[in-house]
Amino acid sequence: MSPVLFSALLQQLDSLPALQTVVLGGVGEPTLSPLFTEAMTRFSGYRLLVTSNAVDWSPAVVAALANHADMVAVSVDGLSGRHQERRGSDLGGVLENLSRLRRAAGRRPKPRPLQLAFQFVLSRSNAADGEAVVALAAAEKANLLIVSHVLPQCDSEADQIMYARYGNDECRNLFQRMQARALRLGLNIRLPRLELKTERRCNFAEEGAAYASVDGALCPCYRFAHDGQELVFGRLKQVGRHSFAYLSSASPIAADAVATAWESGSWQNFRNTLINNRYPSCPDCDLLDGCNIVEDTRSDCWSGAPSCADCLWARGFLQCI
Repeated sequence: MSPVLFSALLQQLDSLPALQTVVLGGVGEPTLSPLFTEAMTRFSGYRLLVTSNAVDWSPAVVAALANHADMVAVSVDGLSGRHQERRGSDLGGVLENLSRLRRAAGRRPKPRPLQLAFQFVLSRSNAADGEAVVALAAAEKANLLIVSHVLPQCDSEADQIMYARYGNDECRNLFQRMQARALRLGLNIRLPRLELKTERRCNFAEEGAAYASVDGALCPCYRFAHDGQELVFGRLKQVGRHSFAYLSSASPIAADAVATAWESGSWQNFRNTLINNRYPSCPDCDLLDGCNIVEDTRSDCWSGAPSCADCLWARGFLQCI
């Protein structure tokens, strides 16, 4: 994000009296931003959550996290070999950075203690490390382990998912073992769904979340913050970015631009649609095999736009802080 746009976004905070929580994260590594330490200071008055791969933390980054964050969620996708394979980084370096963070947090001025979460993205290639990651999170004094299924984005990843439409004893047995171990070790664990259920819940809409992208796009969630593709039960789907407003750093921005966008009829209607579950369900539709609307997120067969009818977050397969 440009410094000009960042400053403009900060000026919007006065028009958002209901804002309670700020998350620095998304699809990318927030600690790499030159604005990261300033953002930590400027947002320290809110409940401040940070997602990170815990790689290459400078002393300034460690100090900013220790002094201002309420929770740091660190990606750990297995023990040393598998984590290196998945993340391209040495797990030992990650654990050393967490040790530095704990030492620095002992001197933090913020009254609330710093919480640590582990985020484990489960796939067939690292499922054997699931129980060991539970033990590692407990040993590293984590407060929470968040488990999410992998989101396949190409055909070669299609067979990596551990969730299923119906009947999933393999994943159920793994989750039971992980949950039992977490209970014995006193670790809170948040597990994803393992098979398709009727219930859907959009945490972004239910909790009143908005995503500000690096170029000023105001999006409803992580999924619609970027163009991309995903495989939904082996079926390729094109995902298009969708924003309800755009803050341009090239022109003056109204002081209440974010609040105006949030309260607009289009964004309110979108949130109400999700909260009230008034949208179709593609994965269990009888007409799925002959439908071309399902190929992208532009709209659904009930005229909803963009389409959340295939969303794996709403189904509980994917989780984030």
